Amino acid sequence: MSSCRLLFHLLIVCFLSNTSTVQSKSLNIDKRGISSLRIDNNPFSELETLVKNRIPLRIRFRPNFHKKQEFNNRGREERKALNKADFERADSLPQKLLNSNDFLLYSAQFYEGDIKERLLRNAILDEVLKWPNAIIPYEIDGRFSDLDRAVIAKAVKIFHLLTCIRFLPRNESDYDYLYITSKSGCYSSVGRVGGKQELSLGSRCVSVGIVQHEMMHAIGFWHEQSRADRDEYVTVLWPNIIKGMEYNFDKYNLKYIQHLEEPYDYHSIMHYGAYAFSKRGMRTIEPKQKGVSIGQRRFLSKIDIRKINKLYGCKEYLR
Repeated sequence: MSSCRLLFHLLIVCFLSNTSTVQSKSLNIDKRGISSLRIDNNPFSELETLVKNRIPLRIRFRPNFHKKQEFNNRGREERKALNKADFERADSLPQKLLNSNDFLLYSAQFYEGDIKERLLRNAILDEVLKWPNAIIPYEIDGRFSDLDRAVIAKAVKIFHLLTCIRFLPRNESDYDYLYITSKSGCYSSVGRVGGKQELSLGSRCVSVGIVQHEMMHAIGFWHEQSRADRDEYVTVLWPNIIKGMEYNFDKYNLKYIQHLEEPYDYHSIMHYGAYAFSKRGMRTIEPKQKGVSIGQRRFLSKIDIRKINKLYGCKEYLR
């Protein structure tokens, strides 16, 4: 009888030990996140003060639990969302992946070079184009390399640090979501269009600047030079544009594109470069203000950040 009691107590101890181990692992899963959101090599001095005093924001992860029979597919399923390792790699990216040449964004296949469809609805007046609660559910194509994923993570960290936009792993209940994939070229829709919404980062499109550019389209923004008042700030050199590509330089009145009471922004990550859709390497857009450059693909400008926060009512980020 005493040996039976001893065996019973041993079983109880083993059970409690295993239970505490499981609970500990569950807590580790729930607490996954990035507590240090740094933006390295920021070329815009105007943002230094803004970034310097910002309290780091923890990126929220939705824990995934896998049934035993799903174990073989676990690796593929986990790669649908960015993980802790992706965000850690994002802080040590090679310099060449922080910036990119903007010629990749001028494909004749897409409207304005990188917009999947021309839906002239205003992201300000048409609430259906905005992502509810500034949350953008997403999935990532499993074909991206670890380095590509780190680049995407870097772009996400920038949005999470400077705006209230949150890119969160998609749940089964999220019908509208962003599917970040790798097809031919760089492109996105403007705003939320419904269902599975593609944002493509082709083989040469994976740089932090281009990812931010395409994500800004998905958030709800058009190119800067499409503004109604653009002729006051830039000159479009029509004879230098490839024949048949002139429509990419259309401008839209305030019925379609709101300015959010912000000035024209030469430094916007959404502005065309000087040689967009150029024939024979000639300039197609000339700034009227001397000494400024256009078409940077490195970092959100101060006005880009303000526009996002105004569009989504991020009052705490506008102080």
